[in-house]
Amino acid sequence: MTIQGAFNPMKNFRLLRVMFAGAAWLSGLGVILLVSGCGGGSYATAPVSGQVTVDGEPVANVLVTFTPIGDAAELGPGSTGRTDSSGRYTLQLVGENRPGAQPGKHRVTMAIRDDASFDMDEEAYSEAAAKTPVNLPAEASAGIEVEVVAGQDNVHDFPF
Repeated sequence: MTIQGAFNPMKNFRLLRVMFAGAAWLSGLGVILLVSGCGGGSYATAPVSGQVTVDGEPVANVLVTFTPIGDAAELGPGSTGRTDSSGRYTLQLVGENRPGAQPGKHRVTMAIRDDASFDMDEEAYSEAAAKTPVNLPAEASAGIEVEVVAGQDNVHDFPF
């Protein structure tokens, strides 16, 4: 007794050819993705740090946001940092785990935010902000323009 059709190389040649072509195509796609990466980390950055003070006193928990404007706006995302207990911040590029901000002009905004305030609705946040011992002046949330220069450490202090 013979088993017919179990494996006939001539009959299955087309199937094998399609399988190998598909495997080669997927391998080539994998190499392209590996070489090109996901696109992250493609933005040029320069280190940015500084200090936020009110009446000479450091202010903690200030969310400092640099938003690119003008030509820098076409390059990609902004940067954020949060002040520590000494009022010092260091910016990180939004969406990437890299320090700094893109070179060019930026609009800077600041708001006092503790971790809990991100989960609050507007009314609860207003109540918490009223209990905050230090309030930032209006110009901190209205936007200040600064320049981030490529190839150097950028220090932007904000004394109010």
